[in-house]
Amino acid sequence: MDINRLRFILALVITVGYVALVAIVTIAIVATDFEREDGIEIIEEVSKVMAGFIGMIIGYYFSKSGNGS
Repeated sequence: MDINRLRFILALVITVGYVALVAIVTIAIVATDFEREDGIEIIEEVSKVMAGFIGMIIGYYFSKSGNGS
């Protein structure tokens, strides 16, 4: 497997996993009697942990120069 393809798949899994987790908590807040404050706290804690990973992924893909590297 090409290393760039592996990096892309890993970045995709991390990003989609984060978005899915936030979406599940948001749906639980809206659709059930889940406490809003608890849901917001969960989203904040997950975002604190995932911010570095998401930032690293965005920085990697958007910092590539235009010379084909």
